[in-house]
Amino acid sequence: MTRDAESKLLDFCLRQKAQFGPSAWLDFPASSDDKATVALYLANTSCFGDRGQLQDVAECLHRGSAGHFSEMARLTNFDPSRFRGLLRARLAHEQRVS
Repeated sequence: MTRDAESKLLDFCLRQKAQFGPSAWLDFPASSDDKATVALYLANTSCFGDRGQLQDVAECLHRGSAGHFSEMARLTNFDPSRFRGLLRARLAHEQRVS
């Protein structure tokens, strides 16, 4: 996953946290594999939308991905630690701005 794709997905995740919509994931202009990986990552966090819906989104974007986060992370060069840190920082910033 490129840094540009990561940044766009982080912004998208902030919008989704405010108003989750599974169809928005399908329409968002990014790689299906990248979106599926991020959806799987978020499905395993306690601070985000519905786990089942996020897994369904991932499955729609990349068949067979549900339950295979590690493989998807390797496929997309996704760094979950980096993403978690950036997402937390952006969420904290949003809370300060609101």
